[in-house]
Amino acid sequence: LIKQERVDSWGDSNFHELYVIGKVLGSGTRSTVRRAKRRSDGYEVAVKCGHDGNDDELRNFSRTEYELMKSLQHRSILRAEEMHELPSGIWVVMELCEDGCMDSYVTQSSPFLEEESHSLAMQLLQSVSYLHSKRIVHRDLKPANLLLKNGASLLKVSDFNSAKKIGRSEGSSVMLTDRGTSLFSAPELRFQRSWNEQVDVWACGHCLFFMTQGDLAFDIGEPSVKHALLSGAMPDIDWKVFVSILWKNLTMQCLTPDPKQRPPILELLVHPVFEQLQSQYKSHVCRSVPDIQ
Repeated sequence: LIKQERVDSWGDSNFHELYVIGKVLGSGTRSTVRRAKRRSDGYEVAVKCGHDGNDDELRNFSRTEYELMKSLQHRSILRAEEMHELPSGIWVVMELCEDGCMDSYVTQSSPFLEEESHSLAMQLLQSVSYLHSKRIVHRDLKPANLLLKNGASLLKVSDFNSAKKIGRSEGSSVMLTDRGTSLFSAPELRFQRSWNEQVDVWACGHCLFFMTQGDLAFDIGEPSVKHALLSGAMPDIDWKVFVSILWKNLTMQCLTPDPKQRPPILELLVHPVFEQLQSQYKSHVCRSVPDIQ
């Protein structure tokens, strides 16, 4: 942990009475994420330190993101614990994921084995299913926003800057506003067509491919890829690391160019690739239930 006097100037003394700030875990244009430790019990957390300053619009944006995250209760969604208003910006205390984001983890080591990816994929799809059940579209799912912990066995969806609550009916769920990261954007979003929660399914496909291959399935900005997607065709994909037919099928279903043909999350959760995981879960539940005499 760094010396306290180096960070006192960042904010009010009240926050630093509660936490000792540590090293930088990541940074962006609007915030820096740092490791921290609660003084009262040594509990370690991550703190998203906003660079909002006196910008009321940015502060409101940060408050909205915090309130949304605070309302979400799912084991595969990053937990937001506290919000502090400081002169430099809004700081949010969050669950610490000690293994960092999937992007950095895979880049610095190697892609996951397919067997490891099955569980991570299930966690990702379950979290997205939970969001969609609440009519929330994340709109920026990508490896950099998937955090890992417990030896990279647990996945947590983070960064709800682009998330949007949509209507209950199918008609009211169609949106025209563009948010998110272009490399992971679905064709209907990239080409400014009407889109809905199925954009998250497309992004999941890119994340699944990255898990086992350590790269993008394709760059939607390349002319040949753009031409294929505009015509409703799937671009050529190079699977450099061997994976099963079932894993390829799951990934390719997510990356279906036509959003009307792209399977919903609930359908993907019962894909055959997850049969072993589902049987293990059922076996665990059965063993946990005592026999009735």
